[in-house]
Amino acid sequence: MKKYDFDKAKQLIAENEDNLENASLGMHEDWFWTAETVWENGKFSQELNNETMIGGINGSCWATPAIKLSFKDGSQKMIECSDGENSEKPPSFLLLGVLSQPVQDNIIPLTE
Repeated sequence: MKKYDFDKAKQLIAENEDNLENASLGMHEDWFWTAETVWENGKFSQELNNETMIGGINGSCWATPAIKLSFKDGSQKMIECSDGENSEKPPSFLLLGVLSQPVQDNIIPLTE
């Protein structure tokens, strides 16, 4: 299972803080149901530590933990933000379905 890398999230936010409007964490393949804003108005809106749950979960065996950085100029970046470990193979029933695929087609692709 890939879990959120909260240290990486905090580092990315700190590196971009001057130009950042807000930052959200969520599962890239399930973004619209799992994402939560974690930083806005110049401060964290929730603490990021090993007990933190984003969208009710702290990791996934099939989806990719990601951070979306939204900048003051209107641009956005979506970056993988996981511990990189994926020891479990996703169950075959967890393929994108009728509702998920059209929504997922509109999400920002992962960069870096």
